[in-house]
Amino acid sequence: MRLPTKLAAFAVAALLFAACSGQSADRSASKATVAEGVSAAPAVGSDSSAVVPHAAVPAAVVPTDGRQVVTNAMIGLKARRVVDATARATAIVTAAGGHLFSENAAVGRSSDAMLVYKVPPTAFVTVLDQLAGLGKQVSRQVTTDDVTAQTVDLEGQLASATASTARLRTLYDRADKVADVVAIESELVKREAEVETLQGQLRVVQAQVAFATVTVNVAKLVPARRPAQEASGFVAGLSTGWGALVTAVGAGATVLGVLLPFLALAAAACAITLAVRRRPRPTAPIV
Repeated sequence: MRLPTKLAAFAVAALLFAACSGQSADRSASKATVAEGVSAAPAVGSDSSAVVPHAAVPAAVVPTDGRQVVTNAMIGLKARRVVDATARATAIVTAAGGHLFSENAAVGRSSDAMLVYKVPPTAFVTVLDQLAGLGKQVSRQVTTDDVTAQTVDLEGQLASATASTARLRTLYDRADKVADVVAIESELVKREAEVETLQGQLRVVQAQVAFATVTVNVAKLVPARRPAQEASGFVAGLSTGWGALVTAVGAGATVLGVLLPFLALAAAACAITLAVRRRPRPTAPIV
C-alpha cells in the first residue's frame, strides 16, 4: 500500500513542477516581448523621465508610436479673486473631459488654493493654455515619463501568472487525494494573490497613462501701490501747515496728560501749606 501512495505523491510533485516550469517559460517569453517592445520604442532621454519646458511643449502629448507615457504638469497663477479663478479652472477641465481629483484651499486675507486635475492627454496642451489665462502665470512645468517597458513587463508577468493559475486549477479539479488537494490549493492561493497584485499595479499605470495630472496653484494677486505724487502750491502749503498744527496740538496734549498727575499732587501740597499758614496762632496771656 505504501508504493501507490508514494507514486501518487510523486505524480503531484511532478505536476506542480510542470506548472512552475510552465510559468518560468511564460516569464521568459514575456521578458523577450519586453525587450522587443523597449527596442522598438524610441528613447525619450538618458532616463525614463523628461522635463519639457514651456517653450517646448508639443502640440499633443499622445505618442503615435505605441509608447505609454505618463504626463504631469504644474502651473502657478496669481489672481485677484482666487475663488472665481478656481471655479473657472474646474469648468475648463470639465469641458475638456477631465475632472477634479483633489482640492486644498485656504480662505482669508492671504487666500490661496491648490487643485489637482485629471485631464485627457489629447486636451492637455489646450487646457494648460486656457488655465494660464485665468490670471498672472508665474510658473509652468511639464514632465513626461515613458512607462512602456514597465507596462509590457507587467502585462507579461500577468499573462504568465494567469496561465499558471489556470494549470493549477486543472490539477486541483483532477486531484482525488486529500494531501494532493491541500498542496495544490496552497500553491493556487499564492498564484491568485500574485495575479491580483499584478492586476492592481497594471491598473495604476494604465490610469496614469489614460489621464494626465495637472496641478494648479492659485495665489491672491495683490496690486502694487502707486507712489504718492508730491503736491505743490497754496493747497500743499495749507495741508502741510494743518498737518503741523495737528501734530503740535497732539504733542501738547500728550505732554499735558503726562504732567497732569504731578500738577494735581503739587496743587494739593500747596493747598495744605496755605491752610497751615492761615491758621490763627494762640495769643499769650497778659500777666
